Amino acid sequence: MVYSKELQHVFNAPNHPKVITGEMTTHDVFVDFFATFGDKNGNGRINRDQWNDHYSAVSAQIENDSHFVTLMVTTWSL
Repeated sequence: MVYSKELQHVFNAPNHPKVITGEMTTHDVFVDFFATFGDKNGNGRINRDQWNDHYSAVSAQIENDSHFVTLMVTTWSL
């Protein structure tokens, strides 16, 4: 299990368009983003299956592996 608090420390959103325009804070972007993982219990935790399901769907929409790697490195400060 991974807690949202743990992920929030490495999530990188200052270049998100809505953060740049001031419509959202980086925290707001993270909360919206974390919700896409399907925290069905609302307990702020996701498991490996939820993580894999999310990124399986994301990767299916990306045309090449290098773009996916860039997305992961940028998003997660890797």
